[in-house]
Amino acid sequence: MSDQLLILKKFPFIIPQNKYFTLYKGFIQVGNEEFHICLHVPHYPSLKELSVKCSWELSIILQGHEKDLYEWTKSCSSLFAYLECMQNLIMKCLETCSAASLLHSGRHLPVETYKHIISELEILGLEHVLHISNTVDEVKLQTVDQAGRNHILRLSLGMNYPSSPPVIQADLPEELIGNMKKSSSLPTIYKSFVQQVAALQRFWEVLDEVDHKCWVIDPDNPTRKDTYRRIMIGNNVSVQIVINPLKATERPDIKFLGSERAIVSFQECLMENFQW
Repeated sequence: MSDQLLILKKFPFIIPQNKYFTLYKGFIQVGNEEFHICLHVPHYPSLKELSVKCSWELSIILQGHEKDLYEWTKSCSSLFAYLECMQNLIMKCLETCSAASLLHSGRHLPVETYKHIISELEILGLEHVLHISNTVDEVKLQTVDQAGRNHILRLSLGMNYPSSPPVIQADLPEELIGNMKKSSSLPTIYKSFVQQVAALQRFWEVLDEVDHKCWVIDPDNPTRKDTYRRIMIGNNVSVQIVINPLKATERPDIKFLGSERAIVSFQECLMENFQW
């Protein structure tokens, strides 16, 4: 029996989208569950460079089995055989406590909360998701700014989400994280995050230059959220600058640290030469 007939018989809801059989869309059935799936098979009947996209439910179930999925593109003799391997893997995962509870148990997130989160992530877009926990209550989103810097947004989602807002962690100044907490959904939180990152470009450029050209003694390992630098400028004299993240080119708060006698000349020099 041909590969296509076998697929039609056992996977009737996975439908070829063209006459070359290089694209399939539909649902793979496992027991009483149905999962949306899309397969790109550019060299059909060869499985070379086969790629799979699927629903969030299925992607979470298959999390950690990426190596198996890749190896089957080499070891399976046909697309039908590949689908059988995938179906068996899904069945095995659903039989475990963790996967079954993920979809049906109240020991983790309530089903409605889980579905709501999945729906919001699908709206947000898979390309922005760096990681999602097996229980779907921890999500990491990412964006790359115009300078090529990678930024990660971490969200902890509670049992009552969206009634209760998520806990937000990001390598941004604290006052800007507060702005994101006003958003009501994952897509709007992410949009606010991207906007904050864009607004901080000059701020990070200034601090990168300070870190590169000055002897920074505090913080030891600056992060993107740190708005201050303490810089050694003389024997037993340092200066601490605090920069407004959204007004990085305006005069920072400046404080000289050291004995009064040691810092007076620096203070006088600053007053004479500081122009803004």
